[in-house]
Amino acid sequence: MTELSAIPKDISGQINCLKRSIEILHAYWKLFADLFASGNDKIDLLNQSASTFFVMVSFAFRERVVLGIARLLDPPRTIKQDNLVLERIINDLRPIAEPALVSKLERHLNALRKDRSIIEYRHKRIAHSDLKVSLKVTPAPSVTTKDIDHALNILSHFMNLIHVQYENKEPHGYRHIVIPNGVLDLEAHLMLGVAAIKYKWRPQLTSWTRSEPCDT
Repeated sequence: MTELSAIPKDISGQINCLKRSIEILHAYWKLFADLFASGNDKIDLLNQSASTFFVMVSFAFRERVVLGIARLLDPPRTIKQDNLVLERIINDLRPIAEPALVSKLERHLNALRKDRSIIEYRHKRIAHSDLKVSLKVTPAPSVTTKDIDHALNILSHFMNLIHVQYENKEPHGYRHIVIPNGVLDLEAHLMLGVAAIKYKWRPQLTSWTRSEPCDT
């Protein structure tokens, strides 16, 4: 088994950067799921707190993940720019990796590219403003939560093939990433805020600070 440290530094550096990018995508998607796909009670709390704000947050998180996935499916070079993408990693590993590994990586990439929903959404709704879509001449492309879950799952498998082969480690738990100061903390603060509004309570100085000094 070849260690990752034995791979040329430029390739290992790309792999580490790609790993970090995919971790960030999973972090965004976990926050999205924890906020907007964790039951009606959570949705009710968000609506009572700042409904319009959280609608915009849901759009922003969702499009950030779709854009991030789609960029990883780009070709290694566009016009005059080199891209850190899955295909580049495959091409760089091809001369030094076992053919079976390269074949598995290619199958994962092909599976991601075969489902055009994420790519079309990126091209027509995020990166560009398609004229016919904007004027509603043609239907707008759509991406479901299932589409995004499926793509992230394939990305996890892609990277874990490399982890297991070159780092001699257990598969990385991308889908179980821990986010400190995340949704649970936000939920606690929102619940306090909703309770304050409901009972017409406003933060204020305690009474003794506005009256005569307390006896000691």
